[in-house]
Amino acid sequence: MPPFVSVREGELLDEAVEWCRQRGVEFYAVNKEYPEEDETRNEHYSRKLKADLFIDDRNIGGLPDWGTIYKMIHERKSLEQVLIEELRADAPQKPRPWWQRLMGKSYHQT
Repeated sequence: MPPFVSVREGELLDEAVEWCRQRGVEFYAVNKEYPEEDETRNEHYSRKLKADLFIDDRNIGGLPDWGTIYKMIHERKSLEQVLIEELRADAPQKPRPWWQRLMGKSYHQT
């Protein structure tokens, strides 16, 4: 499991870790990069999280729905790319000209 990094401290942090543990989620470190990390002996200690992907409910624009997040992760797309695809799919389609509907075929100009 990844480390658990949170802005919580003290009792609130303990409660969050215990809540996860009760649901089967164990972390190898809590608010550390690795369990043995000792901030008193590391002058470059930072609680800044290092990750490839952040899913955060406080980002600009709020948290996208989980279906959108799933697409972003599994299709390796940005939020912008996913939203553009969704807008295109929802856009009304321009009706074909009458002669194409009459012939039952789609003729494309090249």
